[in-house]
Amino acid sequence: MAYTQSVLEQQLKSGDRAQQGGWPWRLLLLSGIIFLTTIAIYAGMQFGLSPYLSGQSKSVDQQINKLSGAISADEVNNFSAFYSQLNNIQNLLADHAKSSDVTDFLEKNTLTNVYFKTMSLDWSTRTLKFDGNAPSYSVLSQQMEIFRQAPQISEVNLDGANLSQDKTGGVDFSIRLILK
Repeated sequence: MAYTQSVLEQQLKSGDRAQQGGWPWRLLLLSGIIFLTTIAIYAGMQFGLSPYLSGQSKSVDQQINKLSGAISADEVNNFSAFYSQLNNIQNLLADHAKSSDVTDFLEKNTLTNVYFKTMSLDWSTRTLKFDGNAPSYSVLSQQMEIFRQAPQISEVNLDGANLSQDKTGGVDFSIRLILK
């Protein structure tokens, strides 16, 4: 009886490696390379980068300590006071811009024959109070109506009005405006 070769024996003898499984050892080699690369990167960071950064940090700390010793307590206090003054000036300038807006509003919304003697502005309550003089009660009434119609004003209050005792005559008044 003749011996018949199995399919496996035929493939082994023919040298046909295309159908053989070559992936497991290649995958193992690739995994090994990735693992060794990861170990090398970790070692480089642990033994190279970490000491370098620690040295840099110590150097910067020494420079900070050196500079902090160079500045006296009086200079620090002077700088703090100067900064406080700058901050206060900035706040005043911001309020000045608001005051300028109020002045512009009054110029545009005041009748030509009405004038103001005093004015006070309180930004915390958004209240504008002023005393002034108008030629008559009807002109004062017209002025109050102009203020009521202004979109910047939420409330108009007449605190008082009397005939003027001055030589100018007219009506002295006191008005309080609540700004929006």
